[in-house]
Amino acid sequence: MSAGSAVDGDTLGDCKKSQCDGAGKVVSVNDDTDLPDDKNPCTDDVCTNGVPSHPFKTVGTTCGTSLVCDGAGNCQGCNQPSDCSGTDDDCSSRTCKAGVCGRAFTKNGTAVTAQTAGDCKKAVCDGAGNVTSVNDDSDIASDGNSCTNDVCTNGVLSHPTVADGTSCENGKLCKAGVCTGCTTANDCPGTDTECRTRTCTDGVCGAVNGAQDKVLTAQTDGDCKTAICDGNGRIVSRNDDTDLPVDGLQCTNDVCTNGVPSHPPVPVGTTCTDNGGSFCNGNGACVSPSCTDGIRNGDETDVDCGGTTCPACGQVTVTPADAATNVAVNATITLTFTSAMDSTTITAQSAAGACAGSVQVSADDFATCLAFNAPGINGTNKVVTLTPTANFANNTTYKVRVTNAAKTSGGVAAAPYTMTTGFTTATGVTCAAHGFNGALVTFDLTGAAGDQASSSAKTTAAGVTSSVLTRSSAVKATQAADSISSTNWGTTNTVDASRYYTFTVTPATGCSLQLSSLALDVKASGTGPTKGDVATSVDNFGAHSSPSFSGTSKPTVSLSATKAGAIEVRIYGYGASASSGTFRIQNTMTLSGTIQ
Repeated sequence: MSAGSAVDGDTLGDCKKSQCDGAGKVVSVNDDTDLPDDKNPCTDDVCTNGVPSHPFKTVGTTCGTSLVCDGAGNCQGCNQPSDCSGTDDDCSSRTCKAGVCGRAFTKNGTAVTAQTAGDCKKAVCDGAGNVTSVNDDSDIASDGNSCTNDVCTNGVLSHPTVADGTSCENGKLCKAGVCTGCTTANDCPGTDTECRTRTCTDGVCGAVNGAQDKVLTAQTDGDCKTAICDGNGRIVSRNDDTDLPVDGLQCTNDVCTNGVPSHPPVPVGTTCTDNGGSFCNGNGACVSPSCTDGIRNGDETDVDCGGTTCPACGQVTVTPADAATNVAVNATITLTFTSAMDSTTITAQSAAGACAGSVQVSADDFATCLAFNAPGINGTNKVVTLTPTANFANNTTYKVRVTNAAKTSGGVAAAPYTMTTGFTTATGVTCAAHGFNGALVTFDLTGAAGDQASSSAKTTAAGVTSSVLTRSSAVKATQAADSISSTNWGTTNTVDASRYYTFTVTPATGCSLQLSSLALDVKASGTGPTKGDVATSVDNFGAHSSPSFSGTSKPTVSLSATKAGAIEVRIYGYGASASSGTFRIQNTMTLSGTIQ
């Protein structure tokens, strides 16, 4: 037979076939159509170049009844939920567990996707895979009527009407659930005021505004304001300083200032009757008079004095007191009055002699009186201080008299006063050197270098001591033989109070000094001071020797200084043409006077 002719007796499913080779023999050739069926629905039957195989079908390939392949050649119930029959929804879904199909149910009360809007209901799952309906009062449906409310109540929709007069479209009002125009002005919203009145015209609400600056009938009394209309329907206030805030008190004023109320007090002393008082105290209260209120009231003849209740005006207390003893000779006299005094009427004589002035001090029952410096009076005009021009004498009795020439600040004469006994000064220490008259202190500068810090006195009279002669800190020491010498003197033609030489003399206890002269030997360089003079501490260096002496001279300067205590003497140089100029005291300097 010819080559390729089929031969009976092939084995089925071995991917081969038998045929003649044309040479009388039977040969086996590949036959990929001779599929090898393994009876497994989850595998494919395949011949590939004569080789049979059974590859697994893909996962999910159906097999049997409601079964699927698992991809490993096995036919089973499912591999994944989608292999199972049925469909998924909001309340249940397919499951596949261990190759077995099932269903899972959504939690009870879970809202489903599909809802009916505005039915006051909500579609939810019942937990068993079913959809059920529950009430939802927030699921409101509008009926499109502005004159009704849209309400769900326990799952039931309703549309109750709004209150009549409620505003609705185009300026209209609701009435019985229908949007219509107003019938009267009272149908319109709001309330009427004196500055705005509602209107209803052809069913349309409106308003009429009061005129600008219209004064309202209703006002608040005493607030310094007036309520008016602003012309736009509003009530505003305007300052009204005639709308006084009356507080009903006699001791205050009722005042409006730029719309602000206040109650300043009336002047002190204004009469009043509030609360049983009789005068205003300046702080807004009506009070009764007293002798310490600082006001002349009641039957007082001056401030807080005189009349039937208060002490007499101008009464005085004197220090030292009447009958006081052992009073210091340098004491001052203090007068303390009960009333403020007119300082111009407090006078004391400036020269000893016949008694004069409103305040007098005498040691001979006012046949003559002592001299005093100008009286000093304190800020209240109640305390007066008198300083004698010279110390009191030792062991002497003095009396003080105040005449009615002294007057209070209100012009009332002071109560006259005269000491009955008087005060007595201390017994003085006897001055052993009393009566000496001559050289009190002598400085001898012979042999001094000039730039020494100080020089001691060479001789002093019995009953006198002296400090060293030195210079002030404003001048500078410089050398010059037989002297105390300095530079840095003032360059003006007036005394410079900070540039001087100085020494202090002191009398023995019980003595006083009366200085009469200072004999000097001074010399200045060509650019040094052209003038010099002398002053003492008795008048606080106020009076300088006159005329001044030349910067180079041997003057004897006259002095008039008396004191029971120490007296400082200063020698000034001034009028230098250069601060480098020198001025010195040389050779000897002698201070003369009397010991008393």
